[in-house]
Amino acid sequence: MWPELAELKQKLNVDTDNWDEHLQRLLDAAIAQVQIDVGEGVDEPDDSLAHAALTLAVSVGTESDGSIGTFRLDAAAFGLAARSPAYQRLLKGHRVRFGVA
Repeated sequence: MWPELAELKQKLNVDTDNWDEHLQRLLDAAIAQVQIDVGEGVDEPDDSLAHAALTLAVSVGTESDGSIGTFRLDAAAFGLAARSPAYQRLLKGHRVRFGVA
């Protein structure tokens, strides 16, 4: 099962509902990015892909100083976070499409 808003809020230590709309968009974008990165739509992810989406959402949703602030829902933010070794390890063995060198 894909991560839910409550999981993301817990990871980011958000205890108010004021950020729910932004955080849900962030989580939806992270799930979409995982699907793009593995090369197919995934309805029922395994634990590794679900954790990859959560890891990506936390990376993009956290400022460099660790605070929650402006969410950059753009390709640059996701591209940078998607290059992290932790995220790449979670995708290992799931790719059905590979880049051409």
